[in-house]
Amino acid sequence: MNKFFIFILISVLVITMVSANTDPRDEVIDGGWPELELTPKWLSVDANGGEYVLTTRSFWSVDKITINDTTYSTSWEERRRSFDTGKFSKKIKWLKVTKDSNRIILNVDTNYSHKKRTFGLRINEGNRDEYMRGEQKGAKYRQAPR
Repeated sequence: MNKFFIFILISVLVITMVSANTDPRDEVIDGGWPELELTPKWLSVDANGGEYVLTTRSFWSVDKITINDTTYSTSWEERRRSFDTGKFSKKIKWLKVTKDSNRIILNVDTNYSHKKRTFGLRINEGNRDEYMRGEQKGAKYRQAPR
């Protein structure tokens, strides 16, 4: 009888501990994942480039980065680390994407060519994806790198 009572007590404690997860990353709203609220979703950058900050509301990871017509996927390890630590940094060609908590910092190098460049970013959390796109204007006159 005592063994049965101890078994029931331990079972109840384990179930209580497992169901008491209060990690906000596990928050479920209306049966789905919370909205990411990425803003802005479109960026127009002049030929000089610069640093641009985007904001979000939730925990997420960078899933894909698109440069012109080529899409680069992040690795599973990069996404997991980004989700766990809130940090991510990757430079592809002329675009550097950095995640710092719920901010995305885009560093765009100067465009010395006269051709427009395009870029995009997909962030992901659970079954939610959000996209941002942008373009960088070309130089009015072809300039030599300094």
